[in-house]
Amino acid sequence: MLSVDAFHQESIPLDPVMQFGKALLKYGFNGLNTHPAWVINKDNDNIYNRKTVELLNIFIEMGIEPSDGNNISPRGNAVEYLKEYFRKPKIEELFLPCGSMPYTGSLDEITTISINPNGNIEECSFLLGNVYKENILKIIEKYNPYENIYSRMLIEGGVKKLYNFALEQRMEIDTKNCYSSCMLCKKIMDNIEKGKTST
Repeated sequence: MLSVDAFHQESIPLDPVMQFGKALLKYGFNGLNTHPAWVINKDNDNIYNRKTVELLNIFIEMGIEPSDGNNISPRGNAVEYLKEYFRKPKIEELFLPCGSMPYTGSLDEITTISINPNGNIEECSFLLGNVYKENILKIIEKYNPYENIYSRMLIEGGVKKLYNFALEQRMEIDTKNCYSSCMLCKKIMDNIEKGKTST
């Protein structure tokens, strides 16, 4: 899948992407698609989606059809630059079961892992181990989310249980930029790691 949308093409010139696509077609690469990122969803009429459609049409003319793409999640730069498009949810709307957000899974049903440049293997807010210090297979074999009190809370009661625990511990949780249950969970876990509590 070629990433083609209004956001990638702000900093990546379109010409090299087109050349790459043409070369793949020339050498018989099957199943090639463009893969756009949509603001809200692909049916939403906004300046970014309109620009994305223009770019996708260029590739359609080349014979490269678009995938369904994905909808941008309100986090990181998206919150900073696209917040006008996202509705700030009430705190109760963030109390979702762990693994119910798009592109996530439950902590006790992991299907993929990521390795950070520093060697850390993390699942959401939880450090599983470091491949520079321990064999990756051993890290995976010993993983048990029920041994960690916080991951167990998330599995058993979702973000609501973790949030209530934070309130019981008098933790100060700044929720003003929390647009998803994952962002709220991250804020809570950051506070737990830092040991911040109110007096």
